[in-house]
Amino acid sequence: MIRLAILWHMHQPFYQDLETGEHALPWARLHALKDYRGMVDLLEPFPGVRATFNLVPSLVRQVEDYASGAGTDRLLRVGLTPADMLTAADRAFLVANGFHASVERLIAPHARYTELHSTREQSASWTVDDLRDLQVWHKLVWMDPDRLREDQRLGSLVAKGRGFSEDDKAALHAVEMEWLQSTVGAYRRACERRQVELSTSPFYHAILPLLCDTDAHLAAYPEAARPARPFRHPIDAREQLTRAVRFHQERFGMPPQGLWPSEGAVSNLVVPIVAAEGLGWMATDEDVLARSLGEDLPRDGDGLPLRAEVLYRPYEVQAGGARVRVLFRDHALSDRIGFTYQSWQASHAVDDFLWRVRESARRFSERDPGPDPVIAVILDGENAWEHYEGGGRPFLRELYGRLQAATDIRTVTMAEAAADGARPLTSLFPGSWIHADFYIWAGHRDDQRAWSQLSAARAAFDERAPFVPLAARDRAYEELLIAEGSDWFWWYGDDHSSPQDREFDEQFRHHIRKAYEALGVVAPAELLETNITTGAAPLAGGVMEPAE
Repeated sequence: MIRLAILWHMHQPFYQDLETGEHALPWARLHALKDYRGMVDLLEPFPGVRATFNLVPSLVRQVEDYASGAGTDRLLRVGLTPADMLTAADRAFLVANGFHASVERLIAPHARYTELHSTREQSASWTVDDLRDLQVWHKLVWMDPDRLREDQRLGSLVAKGRGFSEDDKAALHAVEMEWLQSTVGAYRRACERRQVELSTSPFYHAILPLLCDTDAHLAAYPEAARPARPFRHPIDAREQLTRAVRFHQERFGMPPQGLWPSEGAVSNLVVPIVAAEGLGWMATDEDVLARSLGEDLPRDGDGLPLRAEVLYRPYEVQAGGARVRVLFRDHALSDRIGFTYQSWQASHAVDDFLWRVRESARRFSERDPGPDPVIAVILDGENAWEHYEGGGRPFLRELYGRLQAATDIRTVTMAEAAADGARPLTSLFPGSWIHADFYIWAGHRDDQRAWSQLSAARAAFDERAPFVPLAARDRAYEELLIAEGSDWFWWYGDDHSSPQDREFDEQFRHHIRKAYEALGVVAPAELLETNITTGAAPLAGGVMEPAE
């Protein structure tokens, strides 16, 4: 029997300003409308299919903030403002930011939205009716595809197409709030019916090995430049995980059994931190396994593993006097869902996926006929679907239906996958899900400057914290923990770029400045200047690129 463990990683950076409550970017809200609730709902009609959802605490907290009615972002506010009352600045902002969606999948299918997109591309003038229609369409296409089809209120708006009223906008916002308010509960119910496992990540999606020591980057690049002031605070790595486990327990009524470490980042130093929080498993990429074993894990011309018997099993790593089970994802299979099947017909994509699962498992059994192979497929659970037909729902329904009917494949949660047949692993190579290294987050001079800034602020905290009021100390530390998130560093350097690069950079420096402010210390002047010295053309759709 093939054991297939699928993990959907649900994550957005922490966009909220602790002082104002404002969310700098709208992605936590928009993805909540389109994917977070819908992804877990898709499983319910297939009770024989089990899966794991990894919910990053800082994402859940932001969804809850929006659901309470307190959360806001500029796009939300501008979108709700009566169209005839928009200021010139608001109009410009709406036109600039009202088309952040796949043109092929989300804009082109709708004649009026396509017309509005052409108006922007041609720099034509905008009427009040145009602006109001844009206010509706920019949100309407981000609604869950199934809800868009099944909810009469949404269906009537799609059918109307144009000439929307302020009442139409209010009706759409009512649906938005309903969906936001039901999202976290949908995951709780899925967990209670034992169809899904809910796992966690460090609270603000921090890269644990780099918090322990930024020199972890040198394992893969021994001659690489280092931050002028390296960051070494394993206590922060522990705090990020402690908070995550506590938050998870509070929201879902039970502690998580395991975690997807942010960016799949692992090292020996992380093992005792994970074990101390009672987490029995963690997962990362197959390239980390290869480098940990000091062996190649090659693939053939079809992209199938030649050493399946090594990859498709859990391992148990012992380090720092602790033991943790580790699963290594098949990155080729994971990337096919994330990046390859977008343009395929659903049935053909599932045919290909299941053939690869079965053929890979056959190779495992030929080399090791005893245990069942454990195939881990782990990927982002939100960004890919914007580029699939029907928001990925036809593909996912086809996949789940075929898996439920299969007699040779059993879907399991990550905890189930890690439970039996683990081989010992003497050491974990410090690495992530991308090329088993940390180059993306620590290899560029912009990254290194940012780490130095964070390290200096952390040192200021250690020096000043005993002398400031408790509330100020806590506030400063919270700002630092937010600044430790992986996403700020993701966008530095020349390998990733998006239209929001400068906003990410500003958010990172803003949180550090606020930490100094809470400590009563004047922030260094360099925190008022951008860290960006290089960049790259944005990827289509602004989604993550594949690992290869």
